[in-house]
Amino acid sequence: MIGIRLLGLAAGGKSPYDGQWLVEYDPTRQGVHPTRGHRTLAHLVCTSDPGRARRFGSAAEAHAVWTAPSGRPYPLDRPLTAFHIKVEELP
Repeated sequence: MIGIRLLGLAAGGKSPYDGQWLVEYDPTRQGVHPTRGHRTLAHLVCTSDPGRARRFGSAAEAHAVWTAPSGRPYPLDRPLTAFHIKVEELP
């Protein structure tokens, strides 16, 4: 099984998700920033524990989640693509 690891923002800069594993993601509903508590464009939950990471059967399945549309117009149409990711084998 494989997981998605968020490496950092594609535009540069830091985020609280850097180096974390994806646990939950829903681009169609608002989320909450993990350290500041304000609303975010998408529901995103990550963890540093690979044992809690969402598991995918293939890289194609993981890619489909990374590029999942939100239903909003560009540039808000695929929120998770704001991050560089790495699809990795889970322990």
